[in-house]
Amino acid sequence: MNYKSILFIAAITLGNLWAAVDDAFVRVSPRDPRYFELTDGTPYIPIGINLIHPPFAVTNEAEGLRLMDNWMTKLEKNGANYIRVWYSINFWDIENEKFGEYSESQARRIDSLLTMARSHHIRVKATFEHFRQFSQPGKWHTKANYGAANGGPYQDVTDFLMNTSSRELYKKKLDWYQARYGNDPVIFGYELWNEMENVAGTGWEDWTKVFLGEVKKRFPKNLAMQSLGSLDLSKKIPMYESICSLAGNEVAQVHRYLDPGAEWEVCQLPMDQSLAQAVGVLRGFRLAKPILVAESGAVEAHHSGESKLYAKDKQGMILHDVLFAPFFSGAAGTGYNWHWYKYVDPNNLWWHFGRFAAAVKDLDPPAEKFEVLSAEQGPVRVYALRGKRTLLIWCRDAGNTWKTELQEGKAPEVISRLILDVGLVAGIGSNATVKIYDPWKDRWADGAVDANRIRLPDFSRSIVIRVSGGPFTGATKRVDAVGRAAGPSSRGIRLMPAGELDIAGVKLGVQVQDSKWKASRQMEGTVNLESSVPTLTTVRGQCDLRGLFTLTGQKTRLEFAEQVEWSNDRDLRLDLALSGDDVHLNAVVYSVYLPVEQFKGRELSFDDRAILLPEGFSGKKELFSGICKGVRIPTDSGVIHLRGDLKVKMQDDRKFNESTYQIRFDFEPADGLIRKSTLQLSVAFEKE
Repeated sequence: MNYKSILFIAAITLGNLWAAVDDAFVRVSPRDPRYFELTDGTPYIPIGINLIHPPFAVTNEAEGLRLMDNWMTKLEKNGANYIRVWYSINFWDIENEKFGEYSESQARRIDSLLTMARSHHIRVKATFEHFRQFSQPGKWHTKANYGAANGGPYQDVTDFLMNTSSRELYKKKLDWYQARYGNDPVIFGYELWNEMENVAGTGWEDWTKVFLGEVKKRFPKNLAMQSLGSLDLSKKIPMYESICSLAGNEVAQVHRYLDPGAEWEVCQLPMDQSLAQAVGVLRGFRLAKPILVAESGAVEAHHSGESKLYAKDKQGMILHDVLFAPFFSGAAGTGYNWHWYKYVDPNNLWWHFGRFAAAVKDLDPPAEKFEVLSAEQGPVRVYALRGKRTLLIWCRDAGNTWKTELQEGKAPEVISRLILDVGLVAGIGSNATVKIYDPWKDRWADGAVDANRIRLPDFSRSIVIRVSGGPFTGATKRVDAVGRAAGPSSRGIRLMPAGELDIAGVKLGVQVQDSKWKASRQMEGTVNLESSVPTLTTVRGQCDLRGLFTLTGQKTRLEFAEQVEWSNDRDLRLDLALSGDDVHLNAVVYSVYLPVEQFKGRELSFDDRAILLPEGFSGKKELFSGICKGVRIPTDSGVIHLRGDLKVKMQDDRKFNESTYQIRFDFEPADGLIRKSTLQLSVAFEKE
C-alpha cells in the first residue's frame, strides 16, 4: 500500500469514504449502563490495545503510517475493535510548531489514521493532551511551545489551566477538532488528558469538570472521559472516586501496572488478582457507568521503563491476564496493554486478542445483566459472570504467576482431571449447554453438567467455560470471605447479586468508654460497608458512646455525627480491633487522621512521638498508619489490635465543641481484592 496515497485520499475523499460505512456510534448501553453498545443496539465489547503512536525513532511519515496500518491489520485479523491514540504526541500533534497554529500536514496524518481504522473496523479513543510541563523541550511529556520561555502565552501549567483567557483559547482548539472530525462514529470517545493529576500545576480538577462538558457540547454523539495515573497507592482511591463520579465523565477508567517499585503491594500480586482488585475498587464506587482498565502491563520499578520480564514472556501470559481479568471482574471490555511495539509486536502476541474475541463471541452483556462473582477451588481462582441466559467462567491457575513462570522460570503445570464445582457461583439446570474453551490452544470442547459439576479437560494457565440455557439460580454453596467452600463452622456468608455478601451475625461495633463520663447517646442502625471480610472494629476512648450496626452489603463509609467537648488534659486511647470467623487476609492497611484546626498551637503526641501543630496549620494530620501482613484470624476470638494513645495537652480550660477522628481501613483478603472502609467518629462528652 502507498501510504502517501492514503494522505491524498484522506484529504480529497474523506467525507465520501466515511458516509459509505456504518454510522452507528458507541454509547453507554441504556439496557445496562455498565456496558457499551452501538446506537443501533448492537452490543460492543471493546477489545484492543494502546496504539498511541509509531515508535519515537520513526520520523518518516510514510513509515509511521505503514506501521500503524500493519498493527491494525493484525488487530482486525484477531477480532480486535479498539485502539487508543494520543493526538498530542509528536507524530500526530497539530500544534507541533507554534502555539495556536494548527498544521494541515499533521492533520492529514490524523485523517489517514482514522481512514485506516475505519477500513479495519476499529474504533479510536482519541486523547487530546498528555503534557505535564513546559520547561524541558524534547521530553515526551513537555509542551514547550506553550511556555512563555519558548514564545508561548503561559507562565506555567497552572496559568494554562486556571487562566480564563487560556480556557477560551483552548475551546478554539476543540472547535478546530470539531469542525474537522465532529460526529464521526469511528471515534470510540474523547479522553481529555492522559493521567492528568501528574501535571506540574494546580487546578486540573476544575479544568476537568469544565472541559468534559465542553467536549460533550462539541461531540454529543461521542463519549467523553478523563484518565488518572496508575492506581498504585491506596490514598489515590478518593481522587479516583471523585473523578470517576463526575457526571460528565461517561467512562470510569483505571490504570494498573505490575510495578515492583510500587508502595501498594497489590501491584505485585499475580496479574489477574491485581487487575481484578483495580476493577473492584471502581465497582465499589457504585457508579452506573462502564469501567475500563485503560492502561496496563508490566514496568520496571516506579515506571522507569518497560519490564525486563517481557523478553521472557514469549507466550504472552501477561497480555493474556490483561485481556481476560478485567472483563471477568466486571469491566466493560478487555484491559489495554501498553508497550505495543516493545512487547506485543516483537513477541508476536497479536493472537491473544483473537482468543479473547472467541471466548466472548456473540455475547450481549447488556442483555445478560451480569452478576460478577469469584471463588476459589483447589488449584484455580474462579471468575464468573452470571447472566440471564449465559454463565461465563474463567478459571486461572493460582500456581502459575508472573513470578513462577517469568522470574523463576517454572513452566506452567498441566491441571488434570479437575471437576469444577459450579455451585460456588451458580445453580445450573439440566437443560444447560456447556462449551469449554482453551484459549492457549484455541480449542473448543463440549462439556456436561452433573449435579452442578463440570469435568474440565486438561489445561495449563487458564480455561473458559461457557454455559448457555439459563436462567441460573444463585450459588448453591455458602462460601467464606475469600470464596472458598464454607465448612460446617462457618457463619452465614453467601455470595449475593453484583458480588455483594450477605453476612449474618457479624457486627460492627464502635465504643468509646470511660467510667468518668456518661453516654450522650445510644444508637443502633444498619449501614453498608465495602468489605467482604467479616469485621468487628472497636474504638475505645474517653466516654461511653456506642453504635452497633449490622453489615448488609457493600459501601464505603460509616459515620457518627455526635458532638464532643474536651477540657483540660485528657487522653484518648485508640484500640482498633479486627476479628471474624476464619478470616484470611494478606494485609490490613490502616491510618488514623485528626482534623487539626481545633488544635492549632497545641502539643499533640502519639505513642510518645511529639506532633507540633503551629498556628496557621490547616488540614488533617495523619497520626499513624501501617500495614499488617500475612494475617489469619482462625476463630471468633481471634483479634488484631492496632493500638495507639493520643494525648492532647491544653494549657487552659478552653473547651472544644467537636473532635473528629477518621480511621480508614483498606482490607486485603487473600483473594487480593482491596476493600476500603472509612470510620468517622464525632462523639460528645458530659461530666457525671
